[in-house]
Amino acid sequence: MPPPNATAAYHLIPYPKTLYLYQFRSNASLPVSLLSREETDAEGDLGGPTFKSITWTKDETSIITDKPIEAYYNHEGGGEGGGTGSVPNAAHKATQGPERYAALAIRGPMDLSLTGVLCALITPLKAANIAIFTISTWNTDYLLVPPAQKERAIEVLSHDGWSIDI
Repeated sequence: MPPPNATAAYHLIPYPKTLYLYQFRSNASLPVSLLSREETDAEGDLGGPTFKSITWTKDETSIITDKPIEAYYNHEGGGEGGGTGSVPNAAHKATQGPERYAALAIRGPMDLSLTGVLCALITPLKAANIAIFTISTWNTDYLLVPPAQKERAIEVLSHDGWSIDI
């Protein structure tokens, strides 16, 4: 099934970094630095915002970030508990993960009234037996695939008519 139309919003842009998916208990404390938009690199230089998606439900907290979760704990230093320690204690460790993913973003922003975009994107991948995980934001949708399947996913989507900025 080709993309719904040929507008620029139906082009895919590969995200340049690996994404890490974690699952935490719903009541787990998280490091404060995970919620910060400004971060520093190993030399202390301000690196700016990174990719982070945090979803809290009554059953779990799911986190997707472009850094291993340990980087956020190590960033804060000092003591255990409350999400502020340099090494998370058992009550604050992820229950699942990390799962690593490669990501493709739909070039946005997209109109929120559009329908069928994700369906058109994932249908050819289902036929090719490529596992997916998706994230939606106000502006766009992100398609996550296992890194070993990224090139195959790009091939399948290109064959299906999606334009991919490489």
